[in-house]
Amino acid sequence: MDDNLDLIARLIEATQTLKQGLMQTLFSRGVGTQDANGRWEPHTEFKDSELGKIPVGWLTTTLGSACDGALQTGPFGSQLHADEYQNEGVPVLMPKDLVNCRANLSTAARIAPARAEEFAKHKLVAGDLLFSRRGDVARFALIDEASAEALCGTGCLKAKPSKAHSSAYIAHLLQLDVVRSWLEQNAVGQTMPNMNTGILSSLPLVAPANKHELEEIAGILDSVDAKAKVQLVKQQHFQTLKRGLMQKLLTGEWRVKLDREARHGD
Repeated sequence: MDDNLDLIARLIEATQTLKQGLMQTLFSRGVGTQDANGRWEPHTEFKDSELGKIPVGWLTTTLGSACDGALQTGPFGSQLHADEYQNEGVPVLMPKDLVNCRANLSTAARIAPARAEEFAKHKLVAGDLLFSRRGDVARFALIDEASAEALCGTGCLKAKPSKAHSSAYIAHLLQLDVVRSWLEQNAVGQTMPNMNTGILSSLPLVAPANKHELEEIAGILDSVDAKAKVQLVKQQHFQTLKRGLMQKLLTGEWRVKLDREARHGD
């Protein structure tokens, strides 16, 4: 079982390395333009941007523009108290729940549905981007259908890209090292970095002007993410099996015969 876990860990690491390399290439060189036969011809001319070299013809904007200014903070701590959290109800997402660029509902605190209705403006929909407001300010999650209807919690910022912009594409772009560095360097605060809507709205973005190229880039990276997700599920499966096995051995429910005991029994 340990051999399986080691193999899966290496595969996950290799997939992460592959994605980093692909992102560096795709967000700096693109995939090109399509000819009459649908073949992609590489870009040959490039220009400077705040995120590095990009193909001539690509667009530069900011997260604030991509969201038409629809960025907001979660509720203040004084509005939602810790003693209101419970095991059942509507999930309230905090920075700790933003894992691998997705929302982890299993770790989220919850509040009663009736109470959640009072925070309707903080309700999340698929396509929203949720950011950590303090600490690891480059931490974020793309909200999918499974995590829609959850609430943006204290300590988070919500960004809602307009219909003219692809949330999936932006989510991939946010994983670039240069973007993460920008967020970390522009955060305020000496002891603990803090992010606000003003800073987040000025985050530079780049994108192909051609919708087909943008979709091709997002599709390539989506396929790598799908592969990584399968590997993570397998890893969690084997980890669960191992924990169960160890529990049975430690409690004596299962016994393992030592060589001497086995020979004596023969």
